[in-house]
Amino acid sequence: MSLPELDLAKTVASLVEDFVQKTRDDAKRAIAVETGGLPVYADLDGYIVLLPTGVFILYTLETGDSAVVTDDRWRTLAKVAAAESFPELAILRPARPAEAVSCPSCGGRGRLRLASLRCGVCWGTGWTLP
Repeated sequence: MSLPELDLAKTVASLVEDFVQKTRDDAKRAIAVETGGLPVYADLDGYIVLLPTGVFILYTLETGDSAVVTDDRWRTLAKVAAAESFPELAILRPARPAEAVSCPSCGGRGRLRLASLRCGVCWGTGWTLP
């Protein structure tokens, strides 16, 4: 399935609507309502949100500010998180290149063993390029 077949805008908009109605997390619901996007990843800085346009933004909880995520590593992590949380977005998960090797840091899991944190070496993919 390619991105045009997915119709990302409609899919994300539908997921946001469903998410707002069903989530029990008030903070995430408020972010979804305010941004019109889908919160897909959280860390100390705030939430990465997928907008229906396909753009990822970082929404800062303390200020309510948002900025486009421009770092490819963080976009990769956001795509992995979106694909894992919402099966309808599985197409966003980066494809593993043939020359990729299992990540030496997380053993190919995409997460660190002790805390279930996403791996900062492979950015959640489970693989790296040699």
